[in-house]
Amino acid sequence: GRAWVLRPPEGVAWKAAVHFTGGAFASILPRLSYGLLLEKLAKRGVFVVATPYSTGFDYTKCVGEAFGVFNEASSLLQLDSDPISGKTVSELPVYGVGHSLGSVVQLLGGCTVTGAAAAAAAAAPGRQGNVLISFNNKPASEAVPVFGKVVGEEMRDGGMGSFAPMLTQALSSQQQMGSAMQAQMAQVNAMISMLAQSPSQLAQLAPMLEMLGVSADQLEELLPVLSQIQTLSNDMASGNTEFSPSRGEIRDLVASGGYQTTRSLLVRFADDGIDETPALEQLLTEAAGEDAGDNVKSVTLPGGHTSPMSISMPGVAANSRPKTGGVADGPLSSDFPASSSSSGRSRSMSSSSSRSMSKVLQERDMEYLADSIVGWMEDRI
Repeated sequence: GRAWVLRPPEGVAWKAAVHFTGGAFASILPRLSYGLLLEKLAKRGVFVVATPYSTGFDYTKCVGEAFGVFNEASSLLQLDSDPISGKTVSELPVYGVGHSLGSVVQLLGGCTVTGAAAAAAAAAPGRQGNVLISFNNKPASEAVPVFGKVVGEEMRDGGMGSFAPMLTQALSSQQQMGSAMQAQMAQVNAMISMLAQSPSQLAQLAPMLEMLGVSADQLEELLPVLSQIQTLSNDMASGNTEFSPSRGEIRDLVASGGYQTTRSLLVRFADDGIDETPALEQLLTEAAGEDAGDNVKSVTLPGGHTSPMSISMPGVAANSRPKTGGVADGPLSSDFPASSSSSGRSRSMSSSSSRSMSKVLQERDMEYLADSIVGWMEDRI
């Protein structure tokens, strides 16, 4: 993976640097999944480094991957300087910001964990604080189906046409498969491996993809997400069906003082039915003791679990997008066209009006979220 970097626009002073980690499945594509939120942070003076990582049952691998990419990016960017103040990136206060599973990654990155995750987290620049959004630490049997459904629905709204329900089913039913379904998934996984190794094969699938409302270019963008389905399938075939460290182990780790990041902002959304922020707030408050009043803050904002996300599939040629290499620069336009399929063109007026209203509300929720994050940071900058 590689970091996606957003610098504050010209004329905006740099206030802080943020290491951003996204939620399950969407985490591998922060540019496409969270571009709108990250742009809003950059416009408020935040130097954003968003690091992709693969969703898996081993949380320590997620932490090691995300923090490893962040450390690599930090070393490459440390001498970048603000044209206004002259401050370099290495002189900016650093904050972690994570959404959903990404908040678990940031929480564990601030803990005294072991293995590769410990090495990567220890090597990271010191954190002034963490922003933990829509924290959720449910067991895998509950989390995987819910997050698969959430991401699939976001992709549908982002212009994925009839392909989205199929993806939703694949993401959300991994742990309820019978032998016949497992055999079908084995065939799907083989196809994913083939496409990942040779994306040019996608052109042969164009007629079928058109019927599903998705282009070959869009599917190519999604290959990293599809590859995670394969990874989870392989994990379950090996008998790995639960997250590690477990829910109880994470709770004990934090309760015993293992969470070393002093300040935390906890963000939950009013209409988020799977949020577990109140339990985390109680845990952090008890661990902080008499310092909790200054160091543990929480805020409830309008919106739901996916409010920070803005999945929108680009309709540009695949060859015009960077594929590999160290650090990729933004920004990302939030106005990518949706699929050009006939199903996309035949939306009803009521559906169009509903989507327009949804976009207005999403924009509002993003503004509230960005203001809350940066306002909290500015209290100590």
